[in-house]
Amino acid sequence: MKASYPKLEGAGLGDVNALIKTAALETINEWLASEDDGSQTTIETTGAVTYSDPGFISITFTEYYNNTMAVHPSSVFRTLNIDLEKKAAVPGGSLLAAGADLYRALHDAAGRQLSAAFADEITLETIETGYDANAIYFTPDRVGFSIWVSHVLGDHVELTLPYAEAEPFMTSSPIWDRFK
Repeated sequence: MKASYPKLEGAGLGDVNALIKTAALETINEWLASEDDGSQTTIETTGAVTYSDPGFISITFTEYYNNTMAVHPSSVFRTLNIDLEKKAAVPGGSLLAAGADLYRALHDAAGRQLSAAFADEITLETIETGYDANAIYFTPDRVGFSIWVSHVLGDHVELTLPYAEAEPFMTSSPIWDRFK
């Protein structure tokens, strides 16, 4: 088991670093708390900062999980967005109004961002069922989404919307002020 994740430096960031560490070790800690079934498990988590400014940071966690009793290994993608002024995680559901119009925008993005053959596999229904409000991350010029898909398709697919395209779905959260 191995986890790497960013650590912020500076006074008063202990609570923020604790949030990051907890998020990075989420799957490892869940596995350690489970009953020992005699299997062997490999968990590798890598955290990366996708956006930061003095008041906000967005982190993605890419995870490989393999258990000898599982049919196949899996790939997991999680995110953590933190309001650094409040020293609190920002739930994705408080940032975007999910619904049919957002799902259509993501489906259109899949058609532009993925190969034609792969995009054909990502249906509107796939996006609706695979959408997770807490798997949203930020970059300097767009908002990213991890959509859960079947293992055959890679367990998740990342799609992005430029901020101008995401604007109709943005809530009134002050987090968006930095991206407009």
